[in-house]
Amino acid sequence: MCLRTVIGNGILNTMRLIARKRILRVVIIFSVLLLCAVVILLRDEQDLLSRPNVERQYSDPDLKTVGTENMYIPMGKQDTTTKRVRKVQQLSTSSYLKASQRLRTSTSTSNPGRERFIIYVCDNTTYCYGLGDRQRAVASLYVMALVTNRTFGIMWTQPCPLTKFLQPNEVNWDIPAWKLQGKTSIEVEFLNPKKRFNFEIHFNQQYPQDVVYFRTNHNFIYGLKTSRFYRKRLPDWAYNKRPTSATGHALRMLMKPTDLIRKSLNEMLVNIFQDQQLDNNIMNSLKTSKICRDACGFIRKYGNNRERFLKEAQHNDTDINKSNNKDVINGEESILNCVSEINKNQSDMFPGYYYNTSRMNRPLVSSKDLGMFCKSKKIKDKVIGNKKLTVQSIRKAKGYDVVDLNLVCMHVRMGRNPTMPFERSVRNLMNSTGALWEFARPYVERGQHLYIATDSDQVRRESEAQFGLRAHSSNKQIVHIASVQDHQNETEGMALAIWEQALMMTSCQTLVQSHSGFSINAGSVREELIGNTERFKFENGKVIRIR
Repeated sequence: MCLRTVIGNGILNTMRLIARKRILRVVIIFSVLLLCAVVILLRDEQDLLSRPNVERQYSDPDLKTVGTENMYIPMGKQDTTTKRVRKVQQLSTSSYLKASQRLRTSTSTSNPGRERFIIYVCDNTTYCYGLGDRQRAVASLYVMALVTNRTFGIMWTQPCPLTKFLQPNEVNWDIPAWKLQGKTSIEVEFLNPKKRFNFEIHFNQQYPQDVVYFRTNHNFIYGLKTSRFYRKRLPDWAYNKRPTSATGHALRMLMKPTDLIRKSLNEMLVNIFQDQQLDNNIMNSLKTSKICRDACGFIRKYGNNRERFLKEAQHNDTDINKSNNKDVINGEESILNCVSEINKNQSDMFPGYYYNTSRMNRPLVSSKDLGMFCKSKKIKDKVIGNKKLTVQSIRKAKGYDVVDLNLVCMHVRMGRNPTMPFERSVRNLMNSTGALWEFARPYVERGQHLYIATDSDQVRRESEAQFGLRAHSSNKQIVHIASVQDHQNETEGMALAIWEQALMMTSCQTLVQSHSGFSINAGSVREELIGNTERFKFENGKVIRIR
């Protein structure tokens, strides 16, 4: 006989017995009824916990709230489970509270074993845009995968497989092909800026397929933060941070440089470190060498006009000016002798260390470098670089290890220029770079060194002409990874872009960005790694602090 029938009959008999004043029988029947109620409660609770369709993760958007905020039922399953769940919710026993806690912490799904994916795709069939655009899309799709309860993956093969240069960090996005075989899929494209994603519908209802392949350069974090479906499902770091900062956080979690990229970066840092040591030795030579003291005295006296005075002296033989002419000619000779002495003393200490800089075929120090050193203030040890660093320790750095060389780093994005004549638009004019050099001069005169990442060979030459030994750039060919030309090395070009960006992330105390995702993303990851130190923006001929 059903327990509920027993309880119903028991209640009727109890009422009759109470009317007849048979108290002992009432107590016995009431005890039996209480025992039956407990048995029913435990059976219903066990039945609820054994139903897999009731247990879903909170982060799955295909859920509908029923009753209290802690209970969720999959869409389409309400008819078979709602009544039972609502009945259990009305109970207030301690055993039910424990069961409810188990439901909230459960990690099972409505369809155990079914894994769904969001995959970022960049291959030769579509124009994927540049590195910054791709990174922005990757970061925001990872956030979308989190709120839609999908696994995130990357298929990036243009111009080279991404895994040659960047490897998974805290999230494994390198999905093996066999995991996607046999699954339903759809490919969607959001590359046109006028085409917008609809965040006011459930993603998994719009795309019920197991695998959604995305071709995009959009930043979906903006839309997710305002979506009534998804904003409460965002992790704190995505919800509370600015979208650009959230992008940096996601990129740091997703990927880190491979050993190949880190090796190239470390060699450049070794070059800069040795230049800083050479810099220090030169400053000491200026104090101890009489020839160099005389040379600096002449430079301070005549400054930038010394070349004009020298030309006049060589063509002027009048008796009145002979003494001045002799001083000018002797001063210029002292400069040449000082430079020769410094190069002779330093070349044995730093043999062949210009591995990938633009100074491979020139003396260690030129007369222009000497002019910069003579006009510099006394350099303090702390701006020479971290004394604890050694060449060996720099070469051992891996991933996102920070190497503090107190650098000022500049990303100078010019757009269409003689180095990249195929670019669609001009970002900055060549005659606007003077603002950069004026901005950098106080730092250089304090003894700090510069690193210039740019899409223009002319900017590289200008920086070295301005600051000599204290300006650094690569001598590798500049390549835009979305528009590789026939005569360009795509692998070397992509490697250069990624290790220069990694340098900005890990080794710059002051960063000047351009209006480009390349340096904006570098600055956001840098903020994650070393904090929000000095950060500026170069645009329209001005350098402005970012606050």
